[in-house]
Amino acid sequence: MTLPYDVERCKGKNALLCQRCMRREPGDQVAQWFITPALTLDGCQNFIGYSFLNAKTIEGGLVSGSTNS
Repeated sequence: MTLPYDVERCKGKNALLCQRCMRREPGDQVAQWFITPALTLDGCQNFIGYSFLNAKTIEGGLVSGSTNS
């Protein structure tokens, strides 16, 4: 599963955290918002890990597991 197109993408930097961030996934080829990397010594405030997909959210329509309901 990938992020919806309304979630900003990030090109990242040469960091392990960036390589594991979902914001680096391809977005909409016509109109996609991008943000700049916000890496600090403590991590990144824009990081979205793959555990995000296991969280239940109403706005994103994501449900824990592989089924939507």
